[in-house]
Amino acid sequence: MVTVTPIGSALGATIEGVEFDGDVVRNAEAIRAAWVEHGVVFFPQLHPTPDQHMALARALGTPESHGDFGDDTREYERVGGHREIIEIANRPVNRADFWHTDATFRENPPAGSILCLRDVPPTGGDTMWLSTAAAYDALPDPLKDMVDQLTAEHGRPPMTGTADHPVVAVHPDSGRRVLYVNRAWTSRVKGMSYTYSTRLLEMLCDFVEQPEWTIRWTWTPGDVAAWDNRSTQHYAVYDYGDYPRMGHRVIVTGGRPVGIT
Repeated sequence: MVTVTPIGSALGATIEGVEFDGDVVRNAEAIRAAWVEHGVVFFPQLHPTPDQHMALARALGTPESHGDFGDDTREYERVGGHREIIEIANRPVNRADFWHTDATFRENPPAGSILCLRDVPPTGGDTMWLSTAAAYDALPDPLKDMVDQLTAEHGRPPMTGTADHPVVAVHPDSGRRVLYVNRAWTSRVKGMSYTYSTRLLEMLCDFVEQPEWTIRWTWTPGDVAAWDNRSTQHYAVYDYGDYPRMGHRVIVTGGRPVGIT
């Protein structure tokens, strides 16, 4: 039996007692339920093998066999023979030192990610997460009434494609409303002038990035973090210079965000 211990007021929990039966993780339903409820869950010093990493990903969804950018066909180094496991190392292109939800420029953004850090710098290198559900809940009611019906474009051409998503999405599993905009990928609010769109997005991003709905994790080698990309944003703090920081990540597929009906 796994033990789930909440560690933050807005999101976050640790899960201990995980057991594997070959390429299947036991208590998968309990793990997935905790993931949905807490937004991000941590498995301290789990040290999963590649097969176990894949088993954990399958407990949460269907692993993707390509990169972040939709139909990206670039070849990534296989980890343990698995095309779905991508190595994330301390290179400028891999740094994510800004608040974001992964790949919201896709029509069907990832449902989540499962990251195991293998090499950890001696100091620094923490990751932060925030709850977009807690942020939405704290919005004043008049502002909720306005943003509930808005749609935003996500993407930064020509770097990415673009997709339109509701500013407020309904989580498909929990039913909670989430503020579905992020500073990295949300480019404009549809139906608004550039000036009003820019001001509204800046205000919403400032609101969602407040520390009240965040949690910070200090890594040790072998830790695993699994976050629900549909209800969180994350920020990989880059404060460790040239020290090595390397991990393995699996993404699980998601569906198109759905707004309030």
